[in-house]
Amino acid sequence: MDTVHYLQLLQFKVTSANASQTQDWFEEDLATGTLVGGTLLFASVLLLLPILVRQLGGLPAENLPAEPQQDAAPPLALLRVTGALCIGVMANITSIILTVQTEAEQLTTSGYILASECIGAIFGLLLFKEFGLAQLKTAYKLTALSMMVGNGLYTLASVQSFGLPTLFASRVMTGVGAGSMYNSAMVMVHFARGQHKTPHMVLYQFFVACGVLLGPALAAVSLLSFPSMEIKDALANGIMVFWGAGLFAAIMIFIPDDIATLEAEAGLLKSSVEEAKTESAEASAEASAERPVERPAKRGLALFLTMISSAAIRMAQRLLWESGSVIAVEETYGWAASTAGVMFIVVVAVMALAQYAFSRFRAGKYPDTFWLHTLEVAQLLGVLLMFQPWQLPVPLSALQFMVGSMVAYSSNAIWAGVLTSFCVKRSLVNSFFSAENLMVLNQAAIFVGIAAGSTISRACQDLVQGSSAISSMNALACTLLVGALLQINMSLIAISEVSLDIFVTVVSLLLGILIPAAALVPAWGGTGPSHVFTWHIVSMGIAWPCLGVLGFWAYKADAMREWDKNSRRTVHMLCMLLVGVLSVAGYVFLFQAHQENGEGQFGGLVLGRNEWALKRGAARFAHVVVGYLVVLGVLLQAPMGLWKRHVLIRDQVKRFTWHGVFGQALLIGGLVATCIGVWLDINGKGGFPLGLKLAVSAALPSLGAIVLTRS
Repeated sequence: MDTVHYLQLLQFKVTSANASQTQDWFEEDLATGTLVGGTLLFASVLLLLPILVRQLGGLPAENLPAEPQQDAAPPLALLRVTGALCIGVMANITSIILTVQTEAEQLTTSGYILASECIGAIFGLLLFKEFGLAQLKTAYKLTALSMMVGNGLYTLASVQSFGLPTLFASRVMTGVGAGSMYNSAMVMVHFARGQHKTPHMVLYQFFVACGVLLGPALAAVSLLSFPSMEIKDALANGIMVFWGAGLFAAIMIFIPDDIATLEAEAGLLKSSVEEAKTESAEASAEASAERPVERPAKRGLALFLTMISSAAIRMAQRLLWESGSVIAVEETYGWAASTAGVMFIVVVAVMALAQYAFSRFRAGKYPDTFWLHTLEVAQLLGVLLMFQPWQLPVPLSALQFMVGSMVAYSSNAIWAGVLTSFCVKRSLVNSFFSAENLMVLNQAAIFVGIAAGSTISRACQDLVQGSSAISSMNALACTLLVGALLQINMSLIAISEVSLDIFVTVVSLLLGILIPAAALVPAWGGTGPSHVFTWHIVSMGIAWPCLGVLGFWAYKADAMREWDKNSRRTVHMLCMLLVGVLSVAGYVFLFQAHQENGEGQFGGLVLGRNEWALKRGAARFAHVVVGYLVVLGVLLQAPMGLWKRHVLIRDQVKRFTWHGVFGQALLIGGLVATCIGVWLDINGKGGFPLGLKLAVSAALPSLGAIVLTRS
């Protein structure tokens, strides 16, 4: 009996251990997958979009200023209700930032709960756009209802422990109401005119900032008031239910069914319908008289890409900080969530004041591009100030982090307003790329940025849990640094239209240095200079992402436009000859390494009589297949290129006209092989560090886009 009991107990322990290991693996896999997938997708797209903007011909010119409008302001009742709605919508998002991690076993999951609100917001945006201003009361009422139902369900799910599906559903319901941010913005655009335009747009941003403040303020007060209660996570949302109820009552009392009544109260001379018809007719007449025969669709698309990329990146930056800072200070300083909430409130309050001060005293005094670049530098400096290279006393460290956060967060918020104004001034009237449509697309991109920032930030914090005290803080600063650099890159290429020579040269040289250096340094995941295989990575890393791209760019570079074509051909030839030599050398090193290790030369492919198998994984086999095709192509391309140049110089006759297209295909293949290669486990310990893999993989698609699209 004792033996049976012992065996049953042992079986229970083994089963529990296996279940625990499976859960740990799943949690780590979810965090890693979120960080890798989210960062790769977000960063690579944001590197690609500015390149596409340039290929489309750049942004449209700024529109000529319209005739002065009559002075008008939104009726006071409408303004108050709109303010309450904006504050409530933003508080819905931030009210769970301090405590949502208590509802999930993993930080990454809490990030997805935060992001789930954006699913409802996208749906709500599509719905509320159809309402416009004509059905403003209906849109506002639906927002209040979604606020009550969504927050009520979240409160109930939290108290009764209904589980993650109900929590996700509640946030989606709450998010539907966020779509009305479009309608509230259009209220300010439509009713505030003349001298009242700027003050009311500033007031609108102030409403948004108040909402961002209100959410964590409610959560912090709840935590301080009821520190031992199990339902502390639900209290702030319960309060938001009453906010929604009060908002609904105010809408019913103060907002008339007919928009014309509000327009009359505001002193507008024309109804919105009549005004829309007049503006459309005037725009059509102006377009017929001034616009070229061909509609500037490409530049409109470039404007659209710039608008959505800027909106997504700035909101991702904000949510990276908002969702990550709370966790970072709790982990680094051992603070309670309520104390972290106070820090959050102080930083956001400074941001709101900075926005108001900028709009009141500085906006319009210098060109938009001046402010954009100034604010980008300020944001970068603020992010760098957040890094904690060594352990400082807690008061000094906290002060450093808060000052850096204030500078970076405030700069980001002000930059958003300047960039939005910059894009709207270039909107194409009476087209898909009108100001109204741009604002809708801008709002959709904002929701995408919120989702990306919240999930990536929480996943990053999840992965560094259990490390040193300052790891959490530095992980947050690293994610913000990546975002700041992407933002600067987008601004320089798409807005300031600096030469692509800078981007191509810097990225190619960095890759040509970083990949070989990582291979040579074991601490960076490499196999070290004593291994023959290392020199395969060194050779190919210098050849394709560096010399191959620079050789291709020799024909396209702005700096070489004044050179005669033969001189550019010479630079191209020298680069590509080195690529060929390094490619052959790289293959020789690889062949020798496999011979020494007793490994096959085909990436683990084993052929049997009636079957075949990949013993070293599909990724390694794909890398080998693409690599063989590229090396074989080089053996053909190099001599053909030399002969083509010789005949062209001697006889002035072009031969092998396919040489250029074939070279592009080889270069794309080399970049693909490089991208696969950096993810392979070359040392039996996972290979290169995750950060290096992400950086290389995010940069390569932009180089590929340049190769494919540059004419």
